[in-house]
Amino acid sequence: DSNPQSANIALQAGIAFEAGGDPAKAIGEFERAEKLVLADARVPAFLGKAREDLGQKSEAIAAYRKSLALDNQNPWVMNNLAYLLSETGGDLNEAQRLVESALRQSPNDPSFNDTVGWIYFRKKDFPSAIQIFRRVKAMNPRNLECRIHLGQALIAQGARSQARSELEAALALAISTEEKKRIQDLLRNAG
Repeated sequence: DSNPQSANIALQAGIAFEAGGDPAKAIGEFERAEKLVLADARVPAFLGKAREDLGQKSEAIAAYRKSLALDNQNPWVMNNLAYLLSETGGDLNEAQRLVESALRQSPNDPSFNDTVGWIYFRKKDFPSAIQIFRRVKAMNPRNLECRIHLGQALIAQGARSQARSELEAALALAISTEEKKRIQDLLRNAG
C-alpha cells in the first residue's frame, strides 16, 4: 500500500497470495505488476499459474504464451503450457515440442516427464505413456499425479488388475477429498 507503483512489490505480493492459497488475490497483484512493467516474463508466468489454479485454463494459456514471448527458455512455463494444451484439446504436437524443449533443460524433472506421458496418453499411444509413467514413478514413487496417470493409461490399455494396483497405491497417497474421489471413480472404471 505504501508503494502502489512498485511492480516488484506487486509481484512479491502475488507470489505470497499464491503460496498462501489465495490465487484470486494473487491474480489482482500479478495484473497490477503487469501494468507497471511490461517486459518481465515472470509476471505473466505467475499470472498463468494463478489462473490455472482457479480453473481459468484459456486465460492461463494466454498468460503462459505471453511469458514465452518474453522469455522462450523457461522450462516451467513450457511444461505448464504443454500440459494445459493437452488438457484443453489444444495442439498435441505443439504441446510435445514445448515439453521436449523443457526436458532438454531439465531431463530428470518428474513433472516434465509426466507431461510427456500425458501427451502420449492424449494421443492414445498407451504403451509409450505407460513406459514414461513407470519411469516417473521410479523417479518419485510418492508422485500422486503420476500414479493416477499410470492407472488411467493401464485402464485404457486394458490392464485392469495392474491399474487397480496403481490406483490403490495412489489412494494411499491421496490427501484431499477431491483426490480420493477422483481415484475411487477410476477404481470403479477399472472394475
